[in-house]
Amino acid sequence: KGMGGGISEALAGHNAEKTSIAAEMNKLSSVTAIATNMILAPLTFGAFLYFFVSSRIFTSPTYQILCSIVGGVAMMFVEMTLFVIRSDMLIEHDEKKKKEGEVRVQRKNMAVVEAKRKEGKKRD
Repeated sequence: KGMGGGISEALAGHNAEKTSIAAEMNKLSSVTAIATNMILAPLTFGAFLYFFVSSRIFTSPTYQILCSIVGGVAMMFVEMTLFVIRSDMLIEHDEKKKKEGEVRVQRKNMAVVEAKRKEGKKRD
């Protein structure tokens, strides 16, 4: 039993470590995706405005560049707003999960108390 228990404990620790690494990688990939989106969205929208919209409206390159910069800044505000909304939703989701976990623990504790109470009545 001593050797088998050690191996199973080692495997359990290894699986827990893999799970924590996977969770960290998932968080990291999410943050990377958000950061990439916040950089690329204003740049691509500014390029779109420069090449397709402002070239048909303005003939001066100065106005074309200004139009693309203003569009890029506007897109950055949109991205920041979406980021704040998403962060708020994640915080609410985490709080909800935490409360659900607390409710489960309370229900489990109540079930244990109820089982002990029934067991005590049977003995009497």
